[in-house]
Formats: sequence, structure tokens, C-alpha cells
Amino acid sequence: MTTSDTSNVNVLPESATDRLRQHLQQIAGERDRAHRALQEREAELARIQRIGRVGGVEVDFREGFKNRRSPEYLIIHGLPPDAANETHEQWVERIHPDDRDRTVKQFLDALAGRDEDYNATYRIVRPNDGQIRWIDVVAKIERDSEGRALRLVGAHIDATDRMLAQEKLRESEERFRLIADSAPVPMWVTKLDRTRSFANRAYVDFLGLPFEEAIAFDWRKRLHPDDQQRVVQESIAGEASLKPFVLEARYMRADGEWRWLRSESQPRWDPTGNHIGFIGVAHDITAAKQGERDLRQLNEILELRITERTAQLESNEAQMRAILETSHQYQGLLNLHGDLLYANKTALAGIRSDASTVLGKPFWDTPWFSGTEGMGGTVRDAFF
Repeated sequence: MTTSDTSNVNVLPESATDRLRQHLQQIAGERDRAHRALQEREAELARIQRIGRVGGVEVDFREGFKNRRSPEYLIIHGLPPDAANETHEQWVERIHPDDRDRTVKQFLDALAGRDEDYNATYRIVRPNDGQIRWIDVVAKIERDSEGRALRLVGAHIDATDRMLAQEKLRESEERFRLIADSAPVPMWVTKLDRTRSFANRAYVDFLGLPFEEAIAFDWRKRLHPDDQQRVVQESIAGEASLKPFVLEARYMRADGEWRWLRSESQPRWDPTGNHIGFIGVAHDITAAKQGERDLRQLNEILELRITERTAQLESNEAQMRAILETSHQYQGLLNLHGDLLYANKTALAGIRSDASTVLGKPFWDTPWFSGTEGMGGTVRDAFF
């Protein structure tokens, strides 16, 4: 080959080769960084799933049931790492016996239907430790053009803590209902629209209505006409205050009798501090109201009798004074201590004095006796 033949061979200049090598190295570096970033994101996602107790699941229906479980799924279900491709029957066997038929039927019905969403809640018995765990399933079903299920992709969430909390809440509510129903006084819980979300047995019995009708009943329909306007205004003002308030009014009982009730209402708040209604209790104070009426009537009778007696005494005193003042004998009145309370005109004329100079003095110190030596002492001795 001659020197002139080398002109047909493409030889890159050294600078171009370096640039190509640098470019390839840059691409490789970016690929490695992207791969590491993806691994980091996957690891972070797996960590989040473990913290949130969320496991991934995929089921292919094109050739039977081909399962693929994520490591987080296996942890939630108490399965070993080699169970990632467990069979459909193994999943069914793990479902709690009390939930098994219902859960399997729901699953198969979802596949046979047309919906894309599949949601389920059931219990499992974990094979590794025998624990019963609640599982929430949230998934999507991919279908072909004819609606046949091709694949299910979703997540299994360990909902045990939530379900146990709900069970405790139900138990607490049941205890509250039993306690409330055993109370002899009406009790209720209202919502913001003033309808009842709960009423106890005494409340229902007072109205004489079925429970569902009683909690929706407008209590104003049982108010006594004379109390209607006042109590409605007081109720509106009490609710607006968002503070405890008390109402007293007459309500018609189921048997048609009017009963005085004293209701006490307390505001209700949700965990975030929002007002959500009131809880109330009512006491029958009919007997106390009747007692108040009887006491008022008794007081009125006593006041009338006192007035009549006072008038009679004043009349008697006036008559006595009239008699004493017209008497030509010395007449006077003393208290138990011997002080002079009254002297008639004849007696005052006898000592040439007026009432102001002698009234209130000991009788023996008055001029009737002080002018005679030793007479005052004799009179005093008669008193003591």
C-alpha cells in the first residue's frame, strides 16, 4: 500500500478522539448517577412503605393467577422472602376463617365485574407468628377491550391499629349507650343542624316515639305555648354563646301530661377544636315547681293574714287609745322593765307635764312619785 492510499482511511484527529471519549464517559457517569438515584429512591420508597406498613401486590390473570409480592407485602403478611410468588390458594388459606368466604367472593365478583377499582378489608392469620392482622386493599384492575380482567396492581395496608382503635371506639360508644339508657333522665347528643345523633331510652320514652323518629323530632312541638317564645330565644342565645346553658320549660309527655324539665347543655368539640354540637341532659322538676307554687301561695296567705292581724291590732290599739284618752282616771302603759310607754291626758295634767318629758323613763322616776319621799323606791321594789 502506497502512501497515497491512506488518504481513503478515516482517522480522527487526536483532539476529536479525546472529545468522544470524554462524551462517552460523561454519558456513562450520568447513567451511573441516574441508576444510583433510582436505587436511592427505590430504597427510600421501600423504607416509607415499611414505615407505613404498605406492601405492593401484582396479580396477572392472563394465565390463571400469577402473583408477585413486594418485600414489604411479605413482611406485613408474615411470609418468608421466597413466598413472593405464592399461589392464589395460599393467599386464600391465610385469610381469617370468619372473613374467608366473604373476601374471596368479593375478589372474584370484582374480577367478573366492570369496575377498575378494587377495595377490600379483611383479617389474616400470619403464618410466622399466628397474629391476626387487619388488611386494607386498594388496587386497580386492568381490563381488555371486552372488560376481561388482565392484571391487578395495588397495595396491601396493615390497618390493624386503625381497626383496633375503631373497635375500642365502638366499645366505648356501646358502654356510653348502656350507661345512658340506664339513666332515669333524658339524655341526648345534637349535631350542628340541631338534630339528634343520639338519644337515650328515657328521652325516647318521654316522647313515646321510635328511636329513629325521636332523634329527628322537633322538640319545640312539645313546648307549652306559654313557654314557647321565651325558651326558643334562650336556646338560640345559649347555643350561640358556645358555653353551657340551662333552660326550664314545660313539655308535653307522651301521655299528654305537662312536665317541667330543666335541661342542661354542654358544647361538644372535635379533636381539632371545632364546635360540633351539644350534649344535654334533662331533669323533671315538676315536683319542685309545684312546691314553689305551694310555697308562694302559703307566703301570700301568711302575708294576707299578717296584714289582717296588723290591721286588727292597729284598730284595737286605736280603740284603746280612744278609751284611755277620754278617761278621767290616770291611765298609763309600762313595759316589763318598768319604763313608761304611754300616759293619758288626765295623768299628764296631774303632774303638769307633757309626754316628751316622761315617756321612756322608769315609772318610779316620774313626777308622779319623785315628789313624795321614798315613794319612788317603793314602786321600783314592786317591779324587782
